Amino acid sequence: MSGSRTVFRSRGNLAASAVLLLASGLAGCPKSESDGSKAAASASAQASASAPTGAEAPDAGAKANTKDQGASFTGSYKLAPGRMYIPDTKDYANVKQVKDDPEKHVGEGTLTLVVDGDGKVTGTVDTGPAAPGLVDGSVIEGEIRGVIRRKDPTDDGLTGTFIATRSSDAVEGKLSLAEANAAVVREGSFSLKAK
Repeated sequence: MSGSRTVFRSRGNLAASAVLLLASGLAGCPKSESDGSKAAASASAQASASAPTGAEAPDAGAKANTKDQGASFTGSYKLAPGRMYIPDTKDYANVKQVKDDPEKHVGEGTLTLVVDGDGKVTGTVDTGPAAPGLVDGSVIEGEIRGVIRRKDPTDDGLTGTFIATRSSDAVEGKLSLAEANAAVVREGSFSLKAK
């Protein structure tokens, strides 16, 4: 019996020693946490010292927004007969383009584009062989890309696509248009200036 008591007391002392050791370890933790807090506060102060002040930040944003503000462009386009691409493989050996009247839907006209701050493009084909038409598009990877559709879908006029590049005060692009049945294919270019 006395042997078992001794073991129990020894285990009790061991447990008590472990609790004391743990308590002394925890007592040191708040000090290291406070040192960590001081280090974090110091890093935060350095970061805010190197960051732009509130007065500078809106200025930088204003410059970025000025670049992205919308703009209107107007100018002329010119269309000439184009050629439909038909592969010269045996599967297309009997496919021919319908005879085209080279005087139909050719010439010059006027075009207007509006590019908004979000990169959406709208506009109109005001006069000429592709008029009256509507323009829809977007600024994609620095290029203006879009479609020209009919203002009156029943008039069998020209529809198609365009691609253009924009500088600060001008837009230059190419048109690829056709009638609904693709019998008449027209290609052209346009040059617009900021309003």
